[in-house]
Amino acid sequence: MKHIPNLISLSRILMILISFFFLNSYLFLSVLSLYIILSDHLDGYIARKYQLTSPLGASLDHISDKISNVFFLLLFLHINIFNIFIVFLLILRDFLSDFIKTDFIRNQKELPSSYLAKIKTTTSFIIFSILLISFNYNFYLNYLTNISIIILIFLNYITLYDYIKNWKNLLKNII
Repeated sequence: MKHIPNLISLSRILMILISFFFLNSYLFLSVLSLYIILSDHLDGYIARKYQLTSPLGASLDHISDKISNVFFLLLFLHINIFNIFIVFLLILRDFLSDFIKTDFIRNQKELPSSYLAKIKTTTSFIIFSILLISFNYNFYLNYLTNISIIILIFLNYITLYDYIKNWKNLLKNII
């Protein structure tokens, strides 16, 4: 029982690897995106409910989130839903937030994910699913993509701002 949350996180990474064989199946990739949302919430829920949280579990969850996110961003770049600038902005945000989280760890402080960051992650994968489903059924609409991009960038950079505020407070306490 104690390894179930970690196995769920690892299953997300495994599903991403398997999905490379299904890059032209947007329906499969849509289901994969929904699986990522559900499994991301499920592993955390089980870990907290049964007191199975661990640094390894937190790292696996974080890594599987990053792999999933980058996979879908590169997929959308590949199928011309997102342009390189959008993908760059979203990956840059991930690098910056990871840099801040690493600095917290280096200073032996914890920076738990905020509720808004959890909403951002869930919303991102819901948007990924909707875009893939619409693309699969040739219901691809520019305005849907544009609204999705605006929402993604807004949520990503609002959560980055939140991390920066916390980091600024950490730096004040250190100096």
